[in-house]
Amino acid sequence: MSVEKVIVAEPLLWGGQGFSMFGPWHLLWLAICATVIALLVHGYRSLPADDSWHGGRRWLVLVAAIVPNALLLWGDVLKVQTGTFSPNWWPLHLCNIAEYICLWHALAPSRVTRELLLCFGLTGGLCAMLFPGWTYCPPYTLPCISGFMEHAFIFSVSLMALDDPHKAPKWRDAWISLAASALYLVFFRWFNGMFDTNFGFVTSPAVGSPLEWWERAFGNPGYLVPYMASFVVAVVLLHAWQASRRRGVEGDAS
Repeated sequence: MSVEKVIVAEPLLWGGQGFSMFGPWHLLWLAICATVIALLVHGYRSLPADDSWHGGRRWLVLVAAIVPNALLLWGDVLKVQTGTFSPNWWPLHLCNIAEYICLWHALAPSRVTRELLLCFGLTGGLCAMLFPGWTYCPPYTLPCISGFMEHAFIFSVSLMALDDPHKAPKWRDAWISLAASALYLVFFRWFNGMFDTNFGFVTSPAVGSPLEWWERAFGNPGYLVPYMASFVVAVVLLHAWQASRRRGVEGDAS
């Protein structure tokens, strides 16, 4: 197999037949992602709990945050080189935003970055791995490799950011994620209309995702109601999980 068949700009593969959702290749990639996530999180927990810049944990988070952004940049460079970097391929999807938040958290961790990674990093990373939007890419090509690895690293950085239950996001911070999602929806409904794009899948559903089921049931833009409602439910459940973790630690301390 030639290098040109592996390292290829994603738009050149558009419309092709790469792999089937939940088929053998998809399941293999899910197993690889699970292994990468487990190794990264285990490595993080094996290091001393030192959040200073001299600590190994901080450096591991930084490297894990750089990797998906580097893969994203590599893909964008290939698009520029092949003249295919049209607005529809700009890095503005929700998971691209999550990649930037990973880097933000690695450089300046805060309750805001942890909150956003809880609600966007975990949900976005998991949903993209389960319902990949790059099934038209052959499973051995760079766009497919990057697609799975970028989201595996987003998920890993999010888990590392949430590892300490003492710093777990609190209920009072949930508004940050809810406000961010509302702003993204409103802005990109307008932006997508201006540039004929579909960032965040807020203009039309992602192929093969539950959003298609909701569009068939409620129409367009009616599918956005269960889309946003499911995100609100996810925010509530994720915060309930974090509250439970905090209570467990406080109970052990007493």
